[in-house]
Amino acid sequence: HFGWVIGVLIAGVLVLPVYLAKRSLKPGETREGGTGWNVLKTLL
Repeated sequence: HFGWVIGVLIAGVLVLPVYLAKRSLKPGETREGGTGWNVLKTLL
């Protein structure tokens, strides 16, 4: 069971920044740079 916990945590850390970088923007929101930059910016 402990492996599942570690796997879900690692997947969440990797998937959340990609989602935030690729999602549709809300009205009034802006995004600078490309997808890679936004993923790195979210990770750091």
